[in-house]
Amino acid sequence: WRRDQNPSLETQAWKTLHIDGHSFLVKGLFTSNSYDILITDFGVIWEETMKEQDISQRSKLYNPLVEAPIFIILQQLSSRLLDSPFKSCSYKVVSDLDSLTIDVEGPLQDTSGPLYQWSFKLTKAPPLMLKHHLVTPLLSTSVELLRRHGELVNIIKKKDLR
Repeated sequence: WRRDQNPSLETQAWKTLHIDGHSFLVKGLFTSNSYDILITDFGVIWEETMKEQDISQRSKLYNPLVEAPIFIILQQLSSRLLDSPFKSCSYKVVSDLDSLTIDVEGPLQDTSGPLYQWSFKLTKAPPLMLKHHLVTPLLSTSVELLRRHGELVNIIKKKDLR
């Protein structure tokens, strides 16, 4: 659960995402040519992995008149999903039993630039992924915090006895 030299999805922090009256936890790993994301509502976990060719195809499908380098597109997608939702963008969430789609539409560059549309199309992940990416790290962190709390209590007791 510690951050290391080689970032992976497992080492990324969960962030809150509030869209369309829905609350989620989201984490993602965006590189210069791909992304891997997980989103959960604590009951279900959804995932999407996209590589450069797939990103390029989806970008052309939704934005046939916009050409931008993949790394710029990925920077914008990362910001729109992992940072606070942009006020200049509109978001829409659609879900069913096996999928979650988050549609994003807004300017390519923060508040200026051509209108850019994207759909994150996530599929339901196996329940073990929820355990692996959320439950186990949370329990491990709780145990560590309890251990540290105990150490601090012991240090304070020793100090008071002096």
